[in-house]
Amino acid sequence: MTRDPRREYCSCGYSFIPSTFQRIRMLLHDNELIVRCPRCQAELTLRLSQFVYVKERKVNQKRMELWKNG
Repeated sequence: MTRDPRREYCSCGYSFIPSTFQRIRMLLHDNELIVRCPRCQAELTLRLSQFVYVKERKVNQKRMELWKNG
């Protein structure tokens, strides 16, 4: 199984590929975009240089416990 370099991963296991619209928003707004994970509600700060990467993760512990126990 190969790993797709364009795909971003959350700590809960959710993965996504940033869309072209999100990349354009990053270009216009200081090369950063905050995306919320639909599973665990963690905030992922995406940064655009020559590619998109996750700069910072803020995990909501209460929501993470619900996700693991549910």
